[in-house]
Amino acid sequence: MGIAKNNKEEGQSTKEKKKLSIVAQVRAEIVPKDGQETSYGIPLSLKNTEKFERYYENINLTLEQEKIKDNALSTIPATCCPDKPMSTCCCTCNLAKSVWGLSNYLIKEKNYDTKEVREAALQWLRFIRPGYYIAEELKNSGLELSSVGLTPEKPSCYTRRCNLPFKEGGCGGMN
Repeated sequence: MGIAKNNKEEGQSTKEKKKLSIVAQVRAEIVPKDGQETSYGIPLSLKNTEKFERYYENINLTLEQEKIKDNALSTIPATCCPDKPMSTCCCTCNLAKSVWGLSNYLIKEKNYDTKEVREAALQWLRFIRPGYYIAEELKNSGLELSSVGLTPEKPSCYTRRCNLPFKEGGCGGMN
């Protein structure tokens, strides 16, 4: 009986390791690392959030430039309220302002086109809200989140988590 129990425990242990391995593999494939270089020359860091928010407040775009931003962000779900596109979100939370500000900077200062803005915004979003993208990738590959020990992330805007930090699935605040 002790041997059977040990084998069962070993099997569960191996199963748990496999689940963690799948999640770690997806994370390694799609989530950028802190300090990673970007195409626009600002290494990824949560400290950039305030800088990007200031870009949103201080960089004004022409109507033509606004179209570039809208086209780039309208196909990306807002990670805090995924029934809305990132171009509008449902509010002006810090998550949205950071993406909008980064986009303003890239369009105005770096002359980025729609595709380049979309790629940079996705890189930033995967960095600040990795849980959303890991879950989406697992779902898109046909895996049930529960099969790897995860539960679906509920949209922060609809669960009163707007003031939580990005790492905790929040919007990073509303200031």
